[in-house]
Amino acid sequence: METTFYEIRKTDEYRNAASVYTLLPANYKYKIEPLVSKEIYTALIFGYNVISKIEDYCDKFYECKEHGLSYEIGLYFQKKEYTHNGLIKSDIEKFKALLKVYNSEKFPEEYKLINDLIDDLKLLLEKWLIYEKEHPELFKKN
Repeated sequence: METTFYEIRKTDEYRNAASVYTLLPANYKYKIEPLVSKEIYTALIFGYNVISKIEDYCDKFYECKEHGLSYEIGLYFQKKEYTHNGLIKSDIEKFKALLKVYNSEKFPEEYKLINDLIDDLKLLLEKWLIYEKEHPELFKKN
């Protein structure tokens, strides 16, 4: 199924809720739930607990001091939107293939980052499938 997360994230209601959510200490974040719609709250949790880990790879690759493909991979993740789980599966396969031909001796930090990325993409896919079942308000049927 396709997610509506990126559409929701563009709304004022989401942005307002997100600005409050980020200011709350971890043990108080749940208190925003009764203040917003179920769709907005689910999108907040999905964004902060699932999607943000992958979005962080943009900065991780930009900050990498090695000069293999880190800049290009950083660009790739700068505006990447996973709208359905097929895109995640595709990226897992793409980066697995890249690892097979990547020079791990010349670029060990980048190689490790790509390996970590694959692991996090697999975790994203697992969480995505759980969210599809448990939070249908965040997805639309194709």
